[in-house]
Amino acid sequence: MFEAGEYPGEGEAFAGPASLTRGLERMIEAVVAPAAIRENHHVVDAGCGIGGTAIYLARTRGCTVTGVNLHRAQLEIAQGKAKDAGLERRVGFEYGDCSRHLPFADESIDTVVNIESACHFAIADNS
Repeated sequence: MFEAGEYPGEGEAFAGPASLTRGLERMIEAVVAPAAIRENHHVVDAGCGIGGTAIYLARTRGCTVTGVNLHRAQLEIAQGKAKDAGLERRVGFEYGDCSRHLPFADESIDTVVNIESACHFAIADNS
């Protein structure tokens, strides 16, 4: 997701905040492009972390986004970031375990996205 000149140098964790941001935005775009998210859509960001993807989608698509996460401290940070971005009317956050259940009525959401968090979901024991 990084272009020439944006890669980290040898021994560096990141090339820099601006390069990291552009790479992350390109990753989000690549993942959500098939969903064709539009302004009137309700999107769920499953495993939203501190809200970066939710805020990005609301800002760039004009959609409504609900982030779901099971870490309350991250949800508090996400709420602050949405408010700072002026998007608190279109971006909200809820506590929940995405690997088990999404707290929404059937047919109430248009798209569920997941960026870099599914690897943390618990594996259900169906035995």
